[in-house]
Amino acid sequence: VRGIEVSLPVSVELNEKSELCRACSLIRADYYQAKIQLRFESKDKQEWLRVLGILESRMDVLFTQDSLSQISKKVRVSNGFDVWVGSKHAAKTVVSELSKKFRIKPVSSFTLAGVDSSGREKKTFTFLLRFP
Repeated sequence: VRGIEVSLPVSVELNEKSELCRACSLIRADYYQAKIQLRFESKDKQEWLRVLGILESRMDVLFTQDSLSQISKKVRVSNGFDVWVGSKHAAKTVVSELSKKFRIKPVSSFTLAGVDSSGREKKTFTFLLRFP
């Protein structure tokens, strides 16, 4: 005040508020554009986990480019795994890489999930990889 510095002790209460980005919010709500089905003829569970580990590490890399490139859900089934992925593009990339690495042919299909407000069809994609 009038050239004199004045300081007063003040108490401030801060409330923490957590918010999620849109992509993280969708993934947390089990949103997915594609499902990758990994099926194994082999009973070697270590091989199953190795392939699943490759898929997960590749998804981590793709996440740096697209925030929807996350696994929203994983389910172990009797002969493999079902993996739900937020991004169709990421799922297609990973399936392509795995099919080349293990020399297997992927099978793909889609299901009509609905229609958006502009009238365009929304589809969910399923990619099947059968490992010998």
